[in-house]
Amino acid sequence: LPIPSFFKPFSHYSVYLPFVDDLTESVVFYTQVLGFISGGEHIDGYTPLAYGNIKIALNLRKNLPVDHPIQAQSGERLGRGVEFVLEVNDIQSIYARVKASGWPLSDSLQTQPWGLTDFRLKDPDGYYWRITTRINSTDSLSSIIPNRYLLK
Repeated sequence: LPIPSFFKPFSHYSVYLPFVDDLTESVVFYTQVLGFISGGEHIDGYTPLAYGNIKIALNLRKNLPVDHPIQAQSGERLGRGVEFVLEVNDIQSIYARVKASGWPLSDSLQTQPWGLTDFRLKDPDGYYWRITTRINSTDSLSSIIPNRYLLK
């Protein structure tokens, strides 16, 4: 099967907005551990970051109303049920960077059954990240995504 157009790169940008409790700790994680570039802190803690074409903007969770849908319930981890995926050209270099930082890994570097190589970790607020090799646009969808996830 060829890769459907929705898996191919877009010509526009998306920005993901993790709401965090400790902005300083989160900026250190994203810049020093993962290698994002900071756009500087703005009013109320809004802090844009970029890793190539990947854009995120940290925001302070305390600035949200207590009944906002993003707020975690008591005892619930932020970002529960969400996985951020960062596709990189050189997985070995970023893995070495993360390991050198001493940041704990959720899963070490490994080649997955679908052919991509990745590792996983959580940011200071518990947001789950998978750092992975890129999908080659010439690969077939069935070689990248396990059969159980393909529509029949």
